[in-house]
Amino acid sequence: MIDEIWQVIMAEALENAFQVSRGAVAGARFREVVAATASKHGQQYPPTDEKFGDFLKQFSSLLIVLRRPGKDLLVAPADRPELLAGGGGDNQAFIRDDVFEAFTRIPYETPPSEPWYRRDNDTFCWIRNGGIVDETQFLRVPPRTEAQEVEERRAFANLSQYDRIKDELLKTLDTHAALWAFSRVMKEKGLGREWHAFRLQSIVKRIRVWCEEQHVEWRDEWLTPTKVAAAPRVTTGAQREETSQKVAFTKLVEVLSEEDIKRIQVPLDVVLRLLQR
Repeated sequence: MIDEIWQVIMAEALENAFQVSRGAVAGARFREVVAATASKHGQQYPPTDEKFGDFLKQFSSLLIVLRRPGKDLLVAPADRPELLAGGGGDNQAFIRDDVFEAFTRIPYETPPSEPWYRRDNDTFCWIRNGGIVDETQFLRVPPRTEAQEVEERRAFANLSQYDRIKDELLKTLDTHAALWAFSRVMKEKGLGREWHAFRLQSIVKRIRVWCEEQHVEWRDEWLTPTKVAAAPRVTTGAQREETSQKVAFTKLVEVLSEEDIKRIQVPLDVVLRLLQR
């Protein structure tokens, strides 16, 4: 257990580091700031034999970390995860695929499914309502609603820097297919990176609130430097059936002609689910 003085040191180090930085700070640089700040408080870094990345895990309430395989990690204040979304390539943070779905996907299917977190292997999975769930092992995540997703987009549209297109963005949210219409305008205006940063901040905030309510520690692994990274799926009987259906559908598409593929009709709820990404 880290001494209380280190909580003070780390909070001060974060403040010092981000007084001169507009984006996330590289681990090597932040380590220098931590060492200098510790010295001012009569302490010496490192206080333990841990690697710097492991040492930072003890301060997840203060900071958020993006780990990049083969490269230095990036650090941002816990309440400013959008700073990890500003760079390109592997300098840009994404939320791990299964985590992202659990906190953003709207369950349109009938009967509806709900997202659950499995403690033992750190995965988020979907279980149909009425299914048997071992609540000593699984934790429920409140499923998102379309109204919540619309309000999140409304908050983005109301930001002062988008005043010039505010009316156009807000107008899309009053349509029947609000999420699709909003995504279309965002793409036309070239605001993909801005929306990603805003949404990263919003989703991370929701996850942290859920963690506090469920007494779950935030995990660095939930942020990745690649868009498609995902944890292994939980292999319940229902999910194995779902996976086999997906494989069968993929094989079917492979043997269809271009003309046959054009004749496939996709239900609106599936289209809307895709557009949420």
